[in-house]
Amino acid sequence: MNGSLEQECGSGGSWEKEIPYCKRCKCPCTRMKNQVIFRTQKQLQDKITAIQKKLVLEKKNLASQKNAKISVADPRPSAKAVGSIVGVGIIMFTFAIIVLLDLPVLYRHIRFGPRKKIKGSTKSHSKSKGKEKKNT
Repeated sequence: MNGSLEQECGSGGSWEKEIPYCKRCKCPCTRMKNQVIFRTQKQLQDKITAIQKKLVLEKKNLASQKNAKISVADPRPSAKAVGSIVGVGIIMFTFAIIVLLDLPVLYRHIRFGPRKKIKGSTKSHSKSKGKEKKNT
């Protein structure tokens, strides 16, 4: 690297010190054959922009996005145990809720016996419907 890396803007609007630039290495290494030298800041910035455009990835093509929609089997014994316990727990919880909701009815049935049908309850019910129709 030749030139000064610390630049100050002069009163005339130009740099006071020599603008830094890269000089080709005189190294005999084979990897230096393809060395690119940028003579201006614009060339360097254009190359950086081109590289950045190449490096941008589309989100839909990322493996993390594809794997987010795939369910993968988990062969670990701990995963199977947790899955079994949670599954059985949900089924038992649902069954317990149903039984708990029916406990008051079961208690009444055991204590007082089954409900007896009241004779005439259907007749009085049908008569009340008929009266409603006549009133309207």
